Amino acid sequence: MMAEILGRATGYCKGRGGSMHISNKANNNLGANGIVGGGIPIATGAALGIKIKKSNQVVVAFFSDGASNNGVFGESLNLASIYNLPVIYMLENNHYAVSTPVEYASACCEMVERSRAYGMPGVCLDGNDAVEVYLETKKAADRATNGEGPTLIEAKTYRHGGHHVNDPGLYMDQQDLAEWKARDPLVLLRQRISDEEARKIEAQADSELEAAVEFAQNSPEPSVEEFLADIE
Repeated sequence: MMAEILGRATGYCKGRGGSMHISNKANNNLGANGIVGGGIPIATGAALGIKIKKSNQVVVAFFSDGASNNGVFGESLNLASIYNLPVIYMLENNHYAVSTPVEYASACCEMVERSRAYGMPGVCLDGNDAVEVYLETKKAADRATNGEGPTLIEAKTYRHGGHHVNDPGLYMDQQDLAEWKARDPLVLLRQRISDEEARKIEAQADSELEAAVEFAQNSPEPSVEEFLADIE
């Protein structure tokens, strides 16, 4: 994955996709998408494929509050309920669609309520609590594999800065931002384990990241010949 982000030949997509379009079918990663909300119908279609093949799998689609206002959200959830598909819609409500606050763009800010319109269970949870997210997602996955259909999960969280590196995020309420940062998922999760365990996990993560970066930096650039062969 790191090689793909750096545009190297050893990346999942041979360096062609980059961070916006990375995917890896071998690991069942259907990929990121440059279209806001684009992953929602893709996940729904994949779930239909799983049902047709009768394989014991579940699809999870991650998207934000902004993406949930796209038409494909309603279309996808409706189809998922009609066909009782094994899919989890993980709506990460981080309160902003670029610079637009969620209350400016949505008549109902309790987005989990939208599940009722499509006849599926809806769960609203603390998106900063990794344990709660895990447990509720497992319940939804169990429902899906048991043939009980889709679930909409609204995970409430908060963006920690602007939408991109050149966005200072001056439109964000600084008091709200400070309060949410104090409840960072890593801060909360670390409170559940000992300092020794935390140090071991951090050391392992640092080691894996360093190895990934080294692998990517030492990987070759894509060749012009291979690129031309791929587009023939």
